[in-house]
Amino acid sequence: MSGSRLVTVCIPAFDSHPFITSTLDSLCAQTFMLFKVIVAIEPTSNQHLIQEICNSYRDRLNIESKINPEILGWAGNINNLLAEVSTPYYLILPHDDVLHPYYISTLFREIEKRPRTLVAYADMQIFGAIQGVKYRDYQGRNKLHRLTKFFLGGAEAVPWRGITRTVLLKEGLLFQTNQWNSIWVECEYALSLLNRGRVFRLPKPLYLKRNHGDAHTSVSKSWGKLPKGEQRTKAVDHHIRSMWGIVESAGLSAKKRTQLSILFEAAMIRRQQGLLPLDEVEKNLGAVMEKIEDSNGLNKDLAKGMVQTVHANLLLRKGEIAAAELKVKESIVCHPTYGEALILMAEIKARSNQPFKAMEWLDRAQPYVNNTVRSNQIMKRIYEQF
Repeated sequence: MSGSRLVTVCIPAFDSHPFITSTLDSLCAQTFMLFKVIVAIEPTSNQHLIQEICNSYRDRLNIESKINPEILGWAGNINNLLAEVSTPYYLILPHDDVLHPYYISTLFREIEKRPRTLVAYADMQIFGAIQGVKYRDYQGRNKLHRLTKFFLGGAEAVPWRGITRTVLLKEGLLFQTNQWNSIWVECEYALSLLNRGRVFRLPKPLYLKRNHGDAHTSVSKSWGKLPKGEQRTKAVDHHIRSMWGIVESAGLSAKKRTQLSILFEAAMIRRQQGLLPLDEVEKNLGAVMEKIEDSNGLNKDLAKGMVQTVHANLLLRKGEIAAAELKVKESIVCHPTYGEALILMAEIKARSNQPFKAMEWLDRAQPYVNNTVRSNQIMKRIYEQF
């Protein structure tokens, strides 16, 4: 029976008994059923409960579940699952997310039509504690184009949840692991995907990503609990080195690497702001801005706009609203279509009790926004002022 399957759905599970039922129900609802499901359960006090849930789906899904002999960590557990893949395609599905009924059928059809495409992915609908749609379009005619779009998009790892060709695993594509709970390795995996070939983005929110808020500690939230100080700095430095190592392996000319490097630096500064202390990010930000000012690349203004937006965000977090507004204005001059800067200006206006100005900026931002969560939060703040 498994021989007829075309896609392996890999589900890494850790204490997922409260929500994995929804994940499995969404697989039962797929309009394309030529897939098998493998669930790898991390050993905790709830391991047998999760396995019982998985076993209850045996009459509806081609599913197997196993309990790991030891806790592998989220990235190690994904690699553990990928080692079991024998079908032409695979799909990594976190244990708390949900797929639209057309997700597998639509993406399978799209990737089958494109023999040179390595992964097909869809936009994400975020639900739960916060709501919104998130997407990144990393389609590109060549490697430089794809990597440029990746770093302009903040190096977000959206494609890793798509339907992917198994041949990549035979070429050594895996999730890297590190001592900081494998922080940001999904971004390194996504960059490796783009480095290897073409991707296809379906502009429909067919992937439903659950946001737990404070009700559950997700992997990404656990990164915020890393010991403050030297360990966080080491984690950031390790990630930056890993990401640039992937860029260096891309075989780009020195000129093209230089072009890409300032966008890379801007994206890495953007990533730091959620983990490092504000003063440390500001210090790093100043050093990156000096590099950008000294460059003569095509992407100079785009990189400046990104870094100035990060700076404006830091100022806003410190309560310096007027200074943040001045900085975001500088960003918009450099990069007039940078959605994050336009949205930030809307937030500044909303915080300054200028709801109608905020609405104007939201309208201006709409064509360029690739994550509506923040705009939805700003609208909520605006409504509270009426």
